[in-house]
Amino acid sequence: MTTSLRGVTNTASTGSRRAALPGRRPRPRTVPRVTGAPRTRRWWRIGLIAVAVIVTATVGFSLAVWSRIDRRHLTLPGSAGGTTYLIVGSDSRAFVQSASDRARFGSSTKVGGERADVLLVVRRVGNTTTVMNIPRDLVVISAQGAPTRITMSLSAGLQSLVDVTCHSLGIGVDHVALVHFDGLRDAIDAVGGIDVAVPTPIRDTTTGLDIPRAGTSHLDGQQALALVRSRTGERLVNNKWEPEPPSASERGGRADTVLRALGARAPMSLTTPIVDAEKLWAFAGAVTVDDGLGPSGLRALASTLQSLHTATRADLPVAFHPGVVPEALARPAAVTMLRRFQEPSADCTPRLPTIRSGG
Repeated sequence: MTTSLRGVTNTASTGSRRAALPGRRPRPRTVPRVTGAPRTRRWWRIGLIAVAVIVTATVGFSLAVWSRIDRRHLTLPGSAGGTTYLIVGSDSRAFVQSASDRARFGSSTKVGGERADVLLVVRRVGNTTTVMNIPRDLVVISAQGAPTRITMSLSAGLQSLVDVTCHSLGIGVDHVALVHFDGLRDAIDAVGGIDVAVPTPIRDTTTGLDIPRAGTSHLDGQQALALVRSRTGERLVNNKWEPEPPSASERGGRADTVLRALGARAPMSLTTPIVDAEKLWAFAGAVTVDDGLGPSGLRALASTLQSLHTATRADLPVAFHPGVVPEALARPAAVTMLRRFQEPSADCTPRLPTIRSGG
C-alpha cells in the first residue's frame, strides 16, 4: 500500500516537473470573450461625437442669426404694467437691386429716404395681446410743436418716431422692431406663404396686388407685401371695379392682417429643424430692433408676434381727407382710446390734433 501510494505520488510529482520544464507550454485556459463592452463603448463615442457636432452647429448658427439682426441705439420711455412694442414698416428702397424690384418699388434714387409705411402698436400684458393700427397719414404734433403726418417722422430717424409716439400719441414704447419691405417678403416665403380672407376680389395696379376671388386665398411674400402696401386698391362689386373706401382698417390696417397670418404660421417644432432654421434666418434678416432687446427679449417679441392672430384689435377713430397729400385726422374718441390702450404717464401724454365728430 505504501509503495503504491508512493509511486502515485512520485508520478504526480514528475508530471508537475515536466510541465515546468523549459520549452513546454502549459495548456491555455479557456477564457470567455467579452464582446458587448467594446461595442457599447464604440457607440458611446459615436454618440458623444454626434452630440458635440450638433451642439457646435447649433451654437454657431445661433451666433450667426444673432449677428444678422440689425440693432440701433434708442432712448425709450417705456411703459408700466406690461410691454409695448412699436412695429414699423419701412418704405426704404435701399434693398432694390433687380429690375423686377425697381418696377414694383422704384429705385432708391427716385424714391429716396425712409418713411413709416406701416405703424402698429402692440401691447402685451400677461397673456393678453392688444394691437392698434396707427394710420400712416395721421396728423400728429412733431417734437418741434408743428403738425405733421406721422409717416414723415421716420425721415428724421427711428428715435424721432419713438419721440412723436410718446409726446403726441401718449404711448411710451419698451421696444421697437422695424421691418423692411424685402424682409417681410422673405419671412412670409420662409413660412410657406399665408392665408388671408377678403370679402370681395381686390386689386391694386400700383403695388401689383391681385386677389381674384372672395374668401380665403393663399398669398406668397410678394402678394402679401402688395396687400400691406396697398393704398389705391379697387374691389369688385357687381362685376365692376370701384375704389375701396378709405378707412382706418384699410389705410395701413392690412399690415395687422398680414402679421396675424404670419404669426399663425411662425411657431416652430423640433421635428422640422431645417424649416425652422430657414424661418429664423429669414426673420433675423427682416428686422431692425433696439439694442436693448437681448436674447430673452427677442424670444418675448417672437412670442408676442405669434400671438397676434388671437390678439384684440383696436382701430383708432379717424377721418380721412384724400388729396395729393392725404391726411387722417383723429376724432375726439381717439384720445380716449389711446388712454385706455396705455395709461398716460408724466413722460408720455396724448397731445393729438382732433376734429369734431362728423367732421
